[in-house]
Amino acid sequence: VGPNGIALGHRRLKVIDLSEAAAQPIWLPDKSLCMVYNGEIHNYLELAAELRSAGARLRTDNDTEILLWSYRTWGEECFERLNGMWAAAFWEPARRRLLLSRDRFGIKPLYYSQLAARIAFASEPKAILAAFTDERRADVDRVRGFVTNQIQDPDGGTGTFFGNIH
Repeated sequence: VGPNGIALGHRRLKVIDLSEAAAQPIWLPDKSLCMVYNGEIHNYLELAAELRSAGARLRTDNDTEILLWSYRTWGEECFERLNGMWAAAFWEPARRRLLLSRDRFGIKPLYYSQLAARIAFASEPKAILAAFTDERRADVDRVRGFVTNQIQDPDGGTGTFFGNIH
């Protein structure tokens, strides 16, 4: 956990850029923005060209850094420019702001839990459950609905069988 009370971790599957420079969490050089990410941005080469034209100082040749600089350059509107699948978390220490984003079709999963001031997120519930045992409470109504009526997503897909994991 860093000085701001936040910890970001990531386990990386190296596909595009095999160097350690592409390791995550990844920071902008001025430490104003940090990101962890799972996915693939298919149009990252085109975005890289736009970002360089806008003054981005790219250090690597991967879609991870492109996503980081895209958010820095275009803010939340960057997600409209992305062609791909992703689940990402952006941390802005100066603003104490955490932004979670998932691709439009939900190809890359993003689960989260919030208890008081603590927010946890991961690509699968078992990662949250491993870190926070207090999340091991069933959503009794959801489990009952599934067992009795085989209704899987009564709320449109935002809930899970765990009471506080969405």
